[in-house]
Amino acid sequence: MPAPIKRINSPASAKAAIDTVRTWEADKSVSVGCPLCGADGLGIIDKSARPHMSWYALKCGACDLDEAIAIPESAHNAAID
Repeated sequence: MPAPIKRINSPASAKAAIDTVRTWEADKSVSVGCPLCGADGLGIIDKSARPHMSWYALKCGACDLDEAIAIPESAHNAAID
C-alpha cells in the first residue's frame, strides 16, 4: 500500500498551516479555514506530548486534507520572560 500523498508539501503550505494553527490557538472557539482550500470548519486536534515540539492533526472535509504537522517550540517564551 503506497504512502498517502502529502498535501502540506511546500514552504508556503507549511507556513499557511502553522499560521492557521496559531490563529486557532489564540481563540479555540472561533472556526478557522483550511490552509489549503480556505473552506471554513477545519478540524484541529492538539496531539502534543513533548515539551520541545507541538503536533497538530488537521482535517478538512472539503478538500480531504488529513495530515499532522509538527511545529518546533522556541526556547524563548515571552509569556514567562
